[in-house]
Amino acid sequence: MIKREEWLKLLATAIEGKLISLLQAQGYRNIAHSVSVKVRNGEIVINITHPAFEYLDRGVRPFQMKPHDKAVPIKKGYTIIFRKITPQSLQRGRWRHPGIKAHKFIQRAVNDAINQMVKIYGRPE
Repeated sequence: MIKREEWLKLLATAIEGKLISLLQAQGYRNIAHSVSVKVRNGEIVINITHPAFEYLDRGVRPFQMKPHDKAVPIKKGYTIIFRKITPQSLQRGRWRHPGIKAHKFIQRAVNDAINQMVKIYGRPE
């Protein structure tokens, strides 16, 4: 049997590896570089510094966009068109953000890592 502290260190390493591989598999390499998992005071601390991660992990509901002076990139196939949001186009019902589905990267990585650790090392003392 492994001691709890050693088991937590191994679990933190496994979570970090799983989280990075999940992010890279989805094409989020920039976010994967900002992942850090450590054991602090007997707890596992997951730190991801990329600002977009929270939106990808939790998801975003569809919403009506607001007018502003910036051009918004719109992907159509392999081309990108830039358009401005105007009050007139909002009145016509356009400019609705489709939302982002929740990927639940942290939950999936933690569950996979715990299952792997229990299979290999059993439960900690």
